[in-house]
Order: sequence, then C-alpha cells, then structure tokens
Amino acid sequence: MCALIYIGFPLTALIFMSIFLGIYYSKKRINLFENKIVISMMLVNVVGLLLELGCYLVMAFLKIQDTFVGMFILKSYIAYIPIFNWLLTGYIFVLTNGNYGNNEYAMKSYFNKVMLVFLPIVLVVVGITYIVPLQYVSEAPKFYTYGTCTTAIFYSFGLLFPIWIGRCIYSTFKNKARKEINARIYLLLVGAVVVASAGGLTQFVDRSILILTTAHSIMLTLIYFTIENPDLKMLNQLNLAMAQTEKSNRAKEDFLASMSHEIRTPLNAIVGFSEDIQEHRDVLPQEIVEDADYIIEASKVLVDIVGNILDINKLDANEIRITETNYDLRKEIDSLAKAAIATIGERPIEFKLNIASNVPYELYGDKVHIKQIINNIISNAIKYTDEGSIELSVMAANNMTDSDLTISIKDTGKGIKDEDISKLFTKFERLDAPINSTVSGTGLGLYITKSLLDMMGGEIEVKSEVGKGSIFTVTLRQTIRELSNPNENIEDALLDKTVMKEIKIERPTLENVKIKSHKKVLIVDDNRMNIKVARKALQDFSFDIDECYDGLQCLDKIKLGNEYDLILMDIMMPNMDGETAFKELNKIPDFKIPVLAVTADVVDGAEDRYSDMGFAGYIAKPFNKLQIQDKLNDIFEDELSNKGNIEYLRKNGFDIDSGLKILHTIENYNETLKLFLDDLPQSLDKIEKWKAEDQIRYYWYEIYAVRMNSIYLGLTKLKEMVINQEEKAKANDIEYVNNHHQEIIDEIVRIGNVIKNYL
Repeated sequence: MCALIYIGFPLTALIFMSIFLGIYYSKKRINLFENKIVISMMLVNVVGLLLELGCYLVMAFLKIQDTFVGMFILKSYIAYIPIFNWLLTGYIFVLTNGNYGNNEYAMKSYFNKVMLVFLPIVLVVVGITYIVPLQYVSEAPKFYTYGTCTTAIFYSFGLLFPIWIGRCIYSTFKNKARKEINARIYLLLVGAVVVASAGGLTQFVDRSILILTTAHSIMLTLIYFTIENPDLKMLNQLNLAMAQTEKSNRAKEDFLASMSHEIRTPLNAIVGFSEDIQEHRDVLPQEIVEDADYIIEASKVLVDIVGNILDINKLDANEIRITETNYDLRKEIDSLAKAAIATIGERPIEFKLNIASNVPYELYGDKVHIKQIINNIISNAIKYTDEGSIELSVMAANNMTDSDLTISIKDTGKGIKDEDISKLFTKFERLDAPINSTVSGTGLGLYITKSLLDMMGGEIEVKSEVGKGSIFTVTLRQTIRELSNPNENIEDALLDKTVMKEIKIERPTLENVKIKSHKKVLIVDDNRMNIKVARKALQDFSFDIDECYDGLQCLDKIKLGNEYDLILMDIMMPNMDGETAFKELNKIPDFKIPVLAVTADVVDGAEDRYSDMGFAGYIAKPFNKLQIQDKLNDIFEDELSNKGNIEYLRKNGFDIDSGLKILHTIENYNETLKLFLDDLPQSLDKIEKWKAEDQIRYYWYEIYAVRMNSIYLGLTKLKEMVINQEEKAKANDIEYVNNHHQEIIDEIVRIGNVIKNYL
C-alpha cells in the first residue's frame, strides 16, 4: 500500500510532463537557446521519472533488484541525478550571463564551456555509481538505496548548491543597469532550486521518501512558466526585433540624410558655376553653353531623385507624419506657380493659373505635404510636356466648417495609355520606358503623391489621351479657419460665388529686381566654394559682400560693431552651427539684422520650422539666382512694410486689443514692446542661467516675469506656455520643466524678432 502511495508522486509528475511536452512539440514555438536547455532538462526529467517508476517496479513488485537488469535500473536512476544537476548548472550560468536573451551564438559558446568545466564532477559521480556496489533496503513499506553511490551524490550536490546561489547573487549586483530585473529573475530561480533541493534534503533525512525527481518536475514547471515564459519570450523577441528594425531604419535614414546633404552641397557649386557660364553665353562657344544647360538639368534631376529616395524611405518606415497648421492656400499656390515657371524656363510652354473666388482665405491642414503633392504633379507635367500649356486650377465647395478642394493640373503632353493609368502610382514604375528614355526620373513621385493623399483622406483621378495630354485631379477636404480675408468683403467667399479667376504669374527674370538701394550682406558658410557661389548669385545686385566661416566668427563680427542689412547663414557648420549662432545673435541688444537660413538639409516642414525660430527666410541648396532674388525681394520688402504695421503683429499672434485694454494707447503699447525688447537679452540669460544651475525657485521668478509681460502685450500662446511651466516649476516637476524649456525660449526669441521688425 505504501509503495502505491509513494509511486503516485513520480507517476503524476510523469503524466503531467508527458502532456506538457506533447503540447509543446505539437504547436508553433520560438526556438531560443535557453528554452532548449529547459526542454532538454524536462526530457531528462521524464527519463528520471521512468527510471524511478522502474525502481519501484524492480524492488516492490518484481523483486529482481539482485539481477543485472534490476541493478542497472537502480544505478541508472542514481546516475540521472548528477546528470540533471549538470544541466541545471549550465542553465544557471547561461541565465546569469550578460549575453542572456541577446546573442545566441555567445550563449551557446558560454554554455559549452561551463559544461566542460563541470563535466569531471559528473563523470566521477556517474563512474562511482556504476562501479561501486550498491546497497539497498527492500522491505515494505521502505524501498531505497544507500552506500558510496548515494554519498557521492550528496557531496556533489553540496558542492554545486552554493555555486548556484552564489552565481545568482553575484550576477544581481554585477549588472547594475538591470539590477531590479535580474533580482526578480534570480529570486524565481533560487526559489525553484530550493524547491528541488528540498526534495533532495527530504531524501537525505528519510531515504524512503523518494520525491526528488518529482521536485525536479515542479522546479522545471516554475522555471518554464516564469523565467522562460514562452509568451513573454515571444514578446521580448518581437520587441528586440522591433528595436533592431528601428535602429536599422534610423541608421538608414541618417545615412540617406547625410547622403542628401553631401550631394546637395557640391550640387550647389555645380549649379552656381553652370549658371555663371550661362550668363556669358554671348561670348562663349555655343557648345559650352549647351553643356552648362545639360549640367543644370541633370543637377535638378539628381536633386529630385535624392528627395524622392528620402521620402520613400520615410513612407516605408511609417515615419511621415501629418502635421496640420493654418495656411493661406492662394499664397502657397502662387509660390508653386512661380517655381513651375522658373523650371519651364525658355521652353515653349505656357503656364496658366486659375483660382476660384470662393477658395477660403485661411485653411487648416498639412500645408507641407499638400504643396508636395501639387508640386509632384506639376513636375510630372513639365517633364512630359514638350510644348503647349500646363494649367493649374483650384476650386472649392464650402460648408460652415470644411472646404472640399478640387485641384487639377492639365497638360498638353504625351498622354498615357488607358491600360497604363493603373500603373502610375506603383513604386519605381515608369511607363513606356523605351519611349520616355529621354525623360529622367525614378518613378517615385506619383507613388509618393498617392501615399500622401491616402494618409490625408484625399483622392486622385487621372484622365488622359495619348498624344493630347493628361488631367490629374486631386480632391481633398480641409478645415476652414477664415472663409474670407477680414479686410475684404465676405460676399466674395460665399458658396455660390465660384467664379474662376485667371491669375497672371510674371516670369521671373533678373530684370525684376526690386532692391535698388545699396546693401551690405554677410555670408556665413564653412565651405569656401559655396561662398563663391553665393557671391556670384548676388553679384548683379551691387551688394557689398563680407564673409566668414562659422557661427563663432559671425558673432565676433557683429559684436565688433560690423553692420549688415542681411546675413546668409549656413546651418551645418563646425565650431558653431547656424541655429545656435542665430540664437546667440538674438541675445545681442538691438540686433535687428534679418537672417536667411541656407541649408542642404531638406526635411518636411523645414521652412515653417526656421520661420518659427525667427529666421527671415529659408532657402535650400542647390539654389539659383532667381531663387535668391525672390527671397531678397521678400525680405527687404517685408522689412519696410512691417515697420509700425499693427496687422503684422496680429498676423504673428499678438492680441493687440487685449494689450490695449491694459495699456490704453498704442503709444504705451509700443513703449512696452520696446522695454520688453531691451530687457530680452538679460532676461534670457537669467532664465538659461537658473535652468543650467537647477535653481528652480529663481527660474520660476524669471518665468513669472515673462508671464506678466505676455499679459501686457497680448501674447496668448506664450502666456499659456509660461503658465504651465510656472506651475510645474513651483511643483518642482523638473522633468516637465526640462522637456518644455526650449519651446519657451524659442517662442520668446521669435517674439523678439517680430518686435524688432515692427519697431
């Protein structure tokens, strides 16, 4: 009866382990090395359970313990114990190794070394087991073995147990970065080992209670469903794979961005010097002038290819984000039309622009990507149109909150076959490649266009006839911010006033230069070749040009009293980059020089970002003379038109009416603006100083002063930002303060630049 009671432990464990292993091998699983070790231990444990049952069968039922077969079964069960402990030792060392869960090859190598180190112990104990005679007790109700064999087992366990525990404790404190996680894992492991050890110690106290193998089963079950939990392992593997993918994507993106910068910088010189050759077409051989034309066209194609590759990489990595802002669609369409006419150049193509009178004055949406969509379609039309016309039309259907825009681009180009229209938006697809071999491109532009429209909930439709041309129609819903210009009659924007107005776009030429007065310009760029290109681009304007080679030199020139009407600031420079230099310049009292950002880094929203920082404008490399002229006209015209212009302040977020309620007269308001501007450098220095020194109380005092000024001047956005920062500073929420500090500094600097332009 007692034999039946004792046999119940290994029998139950055997049934459980058999079912578990059957389920494990019948379903899909991740084959991690550490999982394989645990499963191997489970298989060895099943063998041990079978041998233990065999021992009961040999001694209690068949009574054949003195036969060769009976003695072999008894000794094999005893040999199972050091073999299992050997595997457990290897697992513990792998689990506590620094490469656990990361480098499988390193783990395998480490495991094999550990197994070799402890192999002599196993061989000695197993050798003693099979060589030395075995004593046993086989009288009901007690059945057990004893003698030199079992003594060797207990001594080997006494050697290994402190090694297991010591290894766990040592590894917990060694890896401080993962100390908390390791502590939890090793606590579970120690608990599991103690459970198994308890079985062994029980047998040491009472040899007739044979529960060691069952204790092994319990220990392995605990390990598998906690430390080696397959679901958690799979999640960890997925997280690791995602992290590696993100790292790879970041590396690829950084490489492509760097490649773009490195390509655009020399292209700036190539385009600039080629344009200079074109300027002398009257005195140079025709062949040289034609070569310069081809160089410029090839450079434009290369710039488009680089831009498209960057965009496609971001699309594939799901890194393009829809960023919505307020914008004036008419103004953006006008700039796109000017750029298109400049691209057409002297080709016999007429560009027409029609904008319906009911197109809202101000919309809310992703201005950057909407411009990219329209520009991609226009560029495509220019590529495939040799002569005739390209017509851009914008219409709107408005309700109280939204505007359904319809933007169409019609050309008289080569046209598209009906069966090829569906292929237009396929990545890297170019239609009739042999026929269009003279047209450069990658076949990415329209794929990017369709992808962006899908992200914004828009649609694109194509109608085309071979030999006659194509019509691309984009439909897109945008939120209305202002239906009409506040300074115009609102009836012009009503729903039923959908009158198409043709807008004449003046073809840009260098004869259109509006800047007549003598100006002094500082060019800041670390690349002397780019400085020469900029000098040539400005040579027709009769400017007095100075140059320097990084942000620090620029600061020194301004601090020494040099006066300029404009600074062309490259962004990526050694010693001090353009953005840092601009921030430092704005800390100089009475600094009012407009700064134009010049960069080879072309990213989504770059123009808006530099505008928000306070730059007077943004121009991407490579640039040409017409682009420089356009920017200079805008800067110097704005410089004159913004002086004392209240609407300019309103446009830049100043709530004048709120300020006048406190200050009563515009004279008082302007005087307060001047005081704010005079105190700005010192105020910024104090804020930065207290922030750097973690003097949160003094930092809060300065932030409070900014809040009061924002109330007097009607700076609603700054006031809201500062109130939040002030509350968090008072609550000593350092993390929030650190995360939002730079946003406030940038907004204060932007406001300072607006006030400079106004005063």
